Amino acid sequence: MQTILQILERAGGYRPTLSLKIENPPYMPLVIEAIEPGPLGLPGLSVAHYGEQNGDLMRDPEMLRAVATQRKLALP
Repeated sequence: MQTILQILERAGGYRPTLSLKIENPPYMPLVIEAIEPGPLGLPGLSVAHYGEQNGDLMRDPEMLRAVATQRKLALP
């Protein structure tokens, strides 16, 4: 999760409209997006590689995280 936090810092920090796509061939693109708050009320974050299968975009895999932006704490 430390790498994701570093990517967020370079992108200007977390915001509710966050949507990043990182291309790193030959790997699948990595997409980081803000999502609705989780059960603790903390901002939500989706981290997934996206590939195409039968013409549809597929997440492979997707991790959902809650992020405490004040202390740079990431919760599982």
